[in-house]
Amino acid sequence: MILYSRKGEPLVQNSSDEKGKPLHICDRVCWRCGGAGGAEQWRHTGWTCYRCGGSGVDPVRERTKLYTAEQNAKLDAAAEKRAAKKAAARAEADRIEQERRDRERAEIISDNQGFIDRIDAELAHGEIEFLQSVRDRITDQAKEPTDTQVQKVNEIIERNEKERARLAGAQHVGEIKERRVFELTLIHTQTRLISEYPHIYSYWTLFTDENGCKIASKSKPSALGLRLEVPEGGTWDDRCYIKGSKVRVKATVVEHTTDKRGEPVTYINRPKAA
Repeated sequence: MILYSRKGEPLVQNSSDEKGKPLHICDRVCWRCGGAGGAEQWRHTGWTCYRCGGSGVDPVRERTKLYTAEQNAKLDAAAEKRAAKKAAARAEADRIEQERRDRERAEIISDNQGFIDRIDAELAHGEIEFLQSVRDRITDQAKEPTDTQVQKVNEIIERNEKERARLAGAQHVGEIKERRVFELTLIHTQTRLISEYPHIYSYWTLFTDENGCKIASKSKPSALGLRLEVPEGGTWDDRCYIKGSKVRVKATVVEHTTDKRGEPVTYINRPKAA
């Protein structure tokens, strides 16, 4: 009668266990030295492997239980049945967990639907990575937005709404050659050296007026009433023209043009503090 290991390897019975069941017992390679009997790293203690005593053969012999082909087939069938039962249990547990997650996700989305609608309305104007990530957190990850995320989302939307409202009312200001008073808020100023000797600079400064219309000037910032200031947390060497600074000047309208976005820009010249 041919006997096999559980792996299906045919082996000869050369022993029996305490219950009289067939075994195949054989030597195996020492797991500590890999059959070498010793190693250079053990030279200081005599080189020889203490587990096998230098023989390379593990002192614990390998014991393999043997089965007939029919027994192996029954064991395989039982193992498959157990595996199928475990798989079914896992599938059922996964289904229950998925239903729980779906309910939780639906509740979170329902609780935040107004917030999601506000984000969607803003995203309709153009992709904003942060807003999309917060939306995904709620709808895909089923997580509540943090207080910081809610605050930042609201700040972005309010800022963009304000900018769209400003753009809707943007227009050229005054008539060419008209001299008038402007109430201005600084957006950006740029100074560029165009000649080392003699020192010659070019200037460009951009404001918005009280109606949100863009006003630009190539006059020196100081002539526009701007002063270098130390920013919050900065030093004397960090002095600059602070964005948001307000000035009141009387100046002459010299040009009506548009920027890269097509927004009207009015250029002024010969400013004087008003």
